[in-house]
Amino acid sequence: MLGLADYLNPALLWLGLGALAPIIIHLAARSRPKPTPFPAVRFILASHRKSSAKFKLKQLLLLLLRCLLLGLFAVLVARPWVKGSASDVQRAKATVTAVILLDNSHSMGYRHSGTSSFERAKKLALATVDAFAEQESRVCLLLVGDAPEPVISDFQHAYDLGLLKDHIGSAGLANRGTNCTAAVKEGIRMLNTVSGVGKSVFLFTDMTERSWPESVPRGEGDDDITVYAVDVGAKDPKNPAVLSVIAPASATAGASFEVRARVDAVGSAGRQAELVVDGERQGRKPASAHQVGEISLIASVVKRAPEHWGRVSLTGRDDLPLDNSYYFSFRSTPAMNVLLVNGAPSGVRRRDELHYLRTALAPSGIVTGQAFKVSEISPGRLESAELGGVDVVALCNVAGISTAAWTKVRHFVWTGRGLMVFTGDNVVPANYDAVSRGQAALLPCALGAPVAPAKPIRLEPGKLKHPMLRVWRGGRNGNLAEAKFRTYLKLKPNDEVAQEVVLAFKNDDPAVIAGRYGSGRVLVFASTCDVDWNDLPIVFPVYPILMHESVNFLAASREEQRDVRVGLAPALRISDPETVASVKMTRLGGETREPTGDTDKGLEDRLDRRSGRLNLPPVDQPGVYRLEIGRVGGRGADEMFFTANLDTAESNIERLAGGDERLRSLLSGRPVKIARTEAELLDQISRSESFAELSSHFAGIMLAILIAEMYLSNRMRTRVDTPEPAG
Repeated sequence: MLGLADYLNPALLWLGLGALAPIIIHLAARSRPKPTPFPAVRFILASHRKSSAKFKLKQLLLLLLRCLLLGLFAVLVARPWVKGSASDVQRAKATVTAVILLDNSHSMGYRHSGTSSFERAKKLALATVDAFAEQESRVCLLLVGDAPEPVISDFQHAYDLGLLKDHIGSAGLANRGTNCTAAVKEGIRMLNTVSGVGKSVFLFTDMTERSWPESVPRGEGDDDITVYAVDVGAKDPKNPAVLSVIAPASATAGASFEVRARVDAVGSAGRQAELVVDGERQGRKPASAHQVGEISLIASVVKRAPEHWGRVSLTGRDDLPLDNSYYFSFRSTPAMNVLLVNGAPSGVRRRDELHYLRTALAPSGIVTGQAFKVSEISPGRLESAELGGVDVVALCNVAGISTAAWTKVRHFVWTGRGLMVFTGDNVVPANYDAVSRGQAALLPCALGAPVAPAKPIRLEPGKLKHPMLRVWRGGRNGNLAEAKFRTYLKLKPNDEVAQEVVLAFKNDDPAVIAGRYGSGRVLVFASTCDVDWNDLPIVFPVYPILMHESVNFLAASREEQRDVRVGLAPALRISDPETVASVKMTRLGGETREPTGDTDKGLEDRLDRRSGRLNLPPVDQPGVYRLEIGRVGGRGADEMFFTANLDTAESNIERLAGGDERLRSLLSGRPVKIARTEAELLDQISRSESFAELSSHFAGIMLAILIAEMYLSNRMRTRVDTPEPAG
């Protein structure tokens, strides 16, 4: 049923006082004539008495019409409306002030019932717009991704429903994550900035658990905003996907390396994880259909080139294939150079300080494919040593070095290389004080006195959070807690510099501390690299793996992070930037290295010629991207790769736990209506409290009154100019 009228601009009703203006003017202009006796006027009065009653009635009617006209003008600008159901108000056309939220995250590409969730959402959104009253409804449009993306955000320009439908029809998937909570918040915020009737938020989404990270807090005015949640998702979706890949940033030419992929193939039997490097398949392993798991694949560099790319893919077809592949890029580098500074040499090989460390990094008998090249010097030669080609320096039970040597090591680390410090009985802690204290400290900790527990102490691996320790996650590669330590130096972390305890002993004393200095990294070990103070070097395979991971961690400070998430802009560094003539970027196909046709040219303008930093535009498609860098003088083109991957958290398309009741609790404090079909949605809109403006009706009445006023005024003017003859 219709309700009483209300006004969009009630303050303007004060203009209704203008209806008194004709009366005031009439009274102010009215003059009382002074009677003067004149015998001949009796003949005029005789005629006037017959028509005066009729004339006064017309004057009164004209005055009322003018008052009514001004009063209706005030009502018109105040914009009156009536309330009721949409079917009562205007033949099932609802007048609304609304925001449409259209989820275009990549999970909306999931196909079910012959179409994708996104196509269903667009179809229902278009049907919703058709249910709105044209020229009276104002509707904005936001795309729901990891952050709301406005398409139509100004309510002053939101009356064109045809344009709105065009935007909905042309919308596409964004290959990004989703955050419905943030989108609903933004929609409500927009509605709270304007006055209007039928305030509503229409959300079209697949209703996944991860798209609602938190509830939408209630605010003032939310009671007047109805949220329509339109569920377009599948009832029981299953989506096999490659969730992440861990691969080295660089690999030694000719040597094998490990690629670990986290795969979700639950409920999808018979699938395999396939590793491709530079377009060539290098291995497959079956994926578990019962639980999310990690798969280890072994690869090697075959192509003779410095730049490479790889991909781990799930075989088979599914309803959301976009997240079945995960891409990575890496470099093939010569073996890393490690300089070992021997603080306790011995003629007996097994008693030499470097025996176990040397064997772990460069085992004898292996000629090709080694990851490290090891060289040795004494502490006294470090001051004059050439460090230009060295990647990591290790001080092994060194009593101390000269000030000039420390200055050299500082510069070495500051420019992006790595330093390892192993303690021992030769180490004099006071000789390290100058580089371990204050805000400019090279070492992340000070060296204290030796500690010798009554019983050998073990390591406490903890949660293995540090990148150096990830190879032990899941109980792989031995047990770090197996090693026993008889003696160690008390390490005192320096709170004035960036530092982190990588490993600790069972008594919480630090065992390994990592720090940064300039562009480089530093690792300090509380105990020795041989068996004098502990038995770690004879715990296999823990010790060689720990040493390899330590050197890789230190050398990684010089690596670039080339793999980005879709929607972000990669930033790469180009060598010899002053010789760059052109930069071209091409997205490669998934199965081969052939270009897809998506090419951006002229990117050399984005190159900083001083630093070599190349600021590329954001990428919106997952895959492998190749950069061809042309050089001045036609010296050929260099090749670089980077990759872009989806936000794989969006691959988890499990339904919102708790269903409709959970959704209502997330949106509590405001009316919530949930629909899954077009019929349900349109029925809810037609049953909702709707509104219709009466401005057009009042404008028609005003026009009729204006015409009547003009006609009557003209008639009265004619009557005055031509008096009726006396009867």
